[in-house]
Amino acid sequence: MKRFTLTILILSITTICFGQTKEIKYFNNEWLQREVSAEKGKFSQTIIQNADGSLTTEIKNIKKDEIIKTYYESNHSAIGTLKHLIFEFTNTSN
Repeated sequence: MKRFTLTILILSITTICFGQTKEIKYFNNEWLQREVSAEKGKFSQTIIQNADGSLTTEIKNIKKDEIIKTYYESNHSAIGTLKHLIFEFTNTSN
């Protein structure tokens, strides 16, 4: 029983250590020029640090509840810095 409890404890600590870190900022325009409070924000920028060290940044229109832009950045020692800008081409309603 002690080994089982110890195994569960170790797995829980490992999962917590390798979790994602998330930071959310709010802005009054989609160019992210001026940071405002969450209540006044029209757009949000969510920065997620993934377990592998890469960063994912999402720009979201809060009123429409849709993601405008998604950036992915990874520092890999063999290739250097890799940046992607992902566009959503499936939404043709605009």
